[in-house]
Amino acid sequence: MGAAASVVALSGVATAAIHGAVTLVKHFFKPPNANNPTIQNIHEENRRKEEAERHRNEAEQRVRQAKEAEERARKAKEDLQRQREDAEQKAREREEQHRRETEERERREAEEREKFRLELEQQKEQAERAARERAEAHHRENEERERREAEERERVKLEMEQQKQQAEQAAREREEAHRLEMEERERENERLRAIAEEERRLEEERLKAEAERLRQQAEAERQKAIAAEELARESAAEAKRLYESATNGIRPIVFPTDEEVRLAKEKMQYNPELCHFAICGPSGSGKSSLINAFRGLTKTDAGYAEVGENECTSEVSRYPDQRSEVPFCRFVWYDIPGAGTLRVPDWKYFNDHGLYCFDFIILVYDGRFTAIDGAIIKNCKRFGVPVFVVRSKSDQHILNILTSDGLDVEDFDLTDEEFLDDYRVAKERYVVSTRDDFRKNLALLAQESESGSKGNGTAAKLISVDEPVYIISSRNLIKMFGNPKKRRSKKQSPDGETLIDEAILIEVLLQAAVVRRYGGGEMGSGGSEGESVLKELSNKWNLGLEKFHIRTKTAETHDA
Repeated sequence: MGAAASVVALSGVATAAIHGAVTLVKHFFKPPNANNPTIQNIHEENRRKEEAERHRNEAEQRVRQAKEAEERARKAKEDLQRQREDAEQKAREREEQHRRETEERERREAEEREKFRLELEQQKEQAERAARERAEAHHRENEERERREAEERERVKLEMEQQKQQAEQAAREREEAHRLEMEERERENERLRAIAEEERRLEEERLKAEAERLRQQAEAERQKAIAAEELARESAAEAKRLYESATNGIRPIVFPTDEEVRLAKEKMQYNPELCHFAICGPSGSGKSSLINAFRGLTKTDAGYAEVGENECTSEVSRYPDQRSEVPFCRFVWYDIPGAGTLRVPDWKYFNDHGLYCFDFIILVYDGRFTAIDGAIIKNCKRFGVPVFVVRSKSDQHILNILTSDGLDVEDFDLTDEEFLDDYRVAKERYVVSTRDDFRKNLALLAQESESGSKGNGTAAKLISVDEPVYIISSRNLIKMFGNPKKRRSKKQSPDGETLIDEAILIEVLLQAAVVRRYGGGEMGSGGSEGESVLKELSNKWNLGLEKFHIRTKTAETHDA
């Protein structure tokens, strides 16, 4: 009873998934109407980097200008110092000249006063000598004339007194005039000294103001230079941090340049009208088989990707979907070399292979996570590239469990009830153990990322233990989505019991393509031709499910 319920539940999930996938195909009748958002984000980031580089160059230019301004200020300060010294020297020379002129005037004035005094004494002596001569002359005259002479002497005496008084008055007047003249000269000298002092004071104030202006200008330039140096130090510290992060293996985000994006798109033959799927994983994980299954090809078909246990090449291989039907004609697939075959740091692996250019990345999980698996998951989250983890070769792993339990699976037949019960138990064990191991490995990877990022938790946040894993088999995908005309023997045609997540994965991939590249816009109708394509595609995919004894509602309605 439990097995029957499991079959019914599995049939319902696969039916709903196929029905949803067929509905999503309506979007693919026209080319994608939205650009790859990751590439757009890279271009935006490069523009921001160019802007930051421009600001850094401007800061360096301001630093150079500040240094030049400091040099100009220094030279101006030296010029001001020389001008001040010249002005002080000239002021001293003017004061010395004024002192010499004043001393010369005082000397001449003293000489004039001495000359005037000598002239007065000489005049006085001459007057006295003339008086004596006249007195002697009068004395030799007659007594007769003594009276007149006495009177004359008295008159002369009076005249002499009067002349003396006039001479003294004239001397006093000349001395007063000379004093007034000297005072006027002293006032003029004082005025000239005050003018010179005021000129010197104004010149000093002007020089001080000019020096203060240049000092403030130099200080402003110095502050700008300090700010520019701080910005340059921050830029250098950021560059050093990124370099140290790279050398210490912390794996920082390194955005490619526009030229690197262009070369990567050119190398992968990027076509904006297609959806680009990258298949990543270690060597021997089943990548080539998965690419063949997604393209519906077997070994006998043209374009079949060679399958081998070892990595055949270190180059990315491109596999266009050769089918002309919608949605397959919109898809192109790429085989990315396994990290174990490369000798480059895993953090460079993502950028070196241009994985940021892909619309979707399918990571084939081989039972354990390598460093490159973690790098792919983290960088997909950082760049915004959808990543889907797939566990392939499920049919073989289930048979290996049966073999380890001692069962002979050489000629297994799911119509055998006893073998079917064992197969269901092994399948359940495999699915449960795979999902448990996957969550444990994710938790371990998150822990390693957190310790590798020195405890900041940034990298660990990019890895969630809730990431889904799609457990599939390439043979089941071929059965569901390959050429329905190709038949296989009963031994090679597994029963519906082998289905796990194949139909769900197809639906999820188509949904992601619609969201990422069609922007949730209007579907392409395709007209009557589109309706016929949808009906044919529905019949084809239902025919694939019919091989597992599962019928969708569309097929049941069609049969009715």
